[in-house]
Amino acid sequence: MKKIVALLSVLFLWGCFTGGEEFTKLENKQLILGETTSVKVREIVGRPFQMGSVDENGLRFETMVFAFSEADGEAATDEITAPARAQTFHFHKDKLVGTKFNSSYAADSTNFDHTLVEQIKIGISTIGEVKNLFGNPGGERVFPLVKNKNERAVVYAYTYTYGGVFNLRMSAKELIVYYDTSTGLVTNVEFEKQGGDR
Repeated sequence: MKKIVALLSVLFLWGCFTGGEEFTKLENKQLILGETTSVKVREIVGRPFQMGSVDENGLRFETMVFAFSEADGEAATDEITAPARAQTFHFHKDKLVGTKFNSSYAADSTNFDHTLVEQIKIGISTIGEVKNLFGNPGGERVFPLVKNKNERAVVYAYTYTYGGVFNLRMSAKELIVYYDTSTGLVTNVEFEKQGGDR
């Protein structure tokens, strides 16, 4: 649950108030993994909500997070206290190596059916089949954010808050599917979930 807990601590604004700054999501076609720099991301999106770092695969990656929440926004479901969206960028030696978009707004919700995760078979399922199951991913990863140079990964993430002001709860889930770039076959699956039923 380490990644989920880290996500929740970073996005403290996913509560019942307005916070952060509205931003325009960067699409995959605007980014080149392994090439795009943090300066370029700032030029396009603006000032990030938070800067930080995370350790994975024995390396440290710098992170840049853009996030926004509003109490009266149109949420993906009625139980959500306040919808929010965030886009995270991971950099290694100032080169973009990972992205993740997460939203509980109705317009661009990243919710996915986690009950289908068990249908992914390592060494059998293809990345195309994964995308057919879950739709377009909200993020991607390349080496060294993935361990092997011949692999990439797609990321699906969804977080939301629910409950009242004095009983505020959070639910989060994240699916990372690794695949061989030459064969398209799935090589590993990581799934974490905390709280909620969705």
